[in-house]
Amino acid sequence: MKLFRWLTTASLTLVTASCAADRLSAPPAPEPGTLLVSLTAPHPDVGAVLLRLEGTGIGPIASANPAYQMLAQRADSSGSALHIAVIGDSLGGPLLTFSVLDVGQERAYTATVIEVADERNRLRERHDDYQLTVARR
Repeated sequence: MKLFRWLTTASLTLVTASCAADRLSAPPAPEPGTLLVSLTAPHPDVGAVLLRLEGTGIGPIASANPAYQMLAQRADSSGSALHIAVIGDSLGGPLLTFSVLDVGQERAYTATVIEVADERNRLRERHDDYQLTVARR
């Protein structure tokens, strides 16, 4: 009888530990929210930026600054990429926000500069020193 009681207790202990381990190893639940695209520019007179935003499940986009105007268009048939033009005076810092299903997956989204123009609408010959970052808002 003591052996039976000991085996039952040991079995219950193992089952409880197994269930606890499953709870600890489960991935975190998705956290819907907003991500922010910001521009770091070497010159303060940026008047327009054309960028490509890529990632799965990009939701509505909005300007991060009410003084900026935005135009957006799907860049491919899959819908996972957008071409976005941001226009304004002295662009820099936060440009736009967009909704996602999981802000914990921010690294799955990328923003790339395609073209940059100054405030007189002259294209910059080089734009590789303009950097875009995607981060939690």
